[in-house]
Amino acid sequence: MYTLDWKIREPRAYLSYFDVPNNGNATFDRRYYSYDYGDVHYVVLDTQLYESTHEDNHDTHHPDLYDVQVQWLRQDLASNTKKWTVVLMHRDPFQYAFDRPGASQAAGFDEEGVLFMPIFDEFHVDLVLSAHLHSYRNRGHVRNFDHDPSGPLYILTGIAGDARRPNWQQHPLDVYVAPDREKNNYMTMTVTPNRLVVRAFLADGTQLDESVIEK
Repeated sequence: MYTLDWKIREPRAYLSYFDVPNNGNATFDRRYYSYDYGDVHYVVLDTQLYESTHEDNHDTHHPDLYDVQVQWLRQDLASNTKKWTVVLMHRDPFQYAFDRPGASQAAGFDEEGVLFMPIFDEFHVDLVLSAHLHSYRNRGHVRNFDHDPSGPLYILTGIAGDARRPNWQQHPLDVYVAPDREKNNYMTMTVTPNRLVVRAFLADGTQLDESVIEK
């Protein structure tokens, strides 16, 4: 949603390069959607409300992005028949305090977390993968904004590329934090009939973390 000179716009370049499903809302052309692969139902959310409502976005003003998306999300999850449900969202639902003097932001949950996490609870989502904060953190299973083995597993997927944001304090719900916040990582997911396994690795193949969901 940015030009090369950091001007905000609609995600035209992304949608030109990637042929994503068109089962969301026509107003938000392919900006959120879902698809099935094997016995997994994937939901891809659009968490760019800031860019959609920013005064610099002269393309289209979308203050109703989340309102419309929530209606679609509920309908999509209600009709899901797959065994596993995985949500992918760019902005992380957790809010972190900055690790610097005078910072006022406290640990907790951001706008996306307050809005979407109760819906994930209601429809028994298995795994939520998020990004944006450029850090690998496993928060374990969370329901009703606290640790609960019956809730979805929340993982902040980590670092790739040249962006580094090491100045986040640990969140009270963090179960595992990558020891070196400067190193790139990648993740894998393996699905078997009764297990969903997610693993995180450094670029050299060193395993950082592993989580197993059984059903």
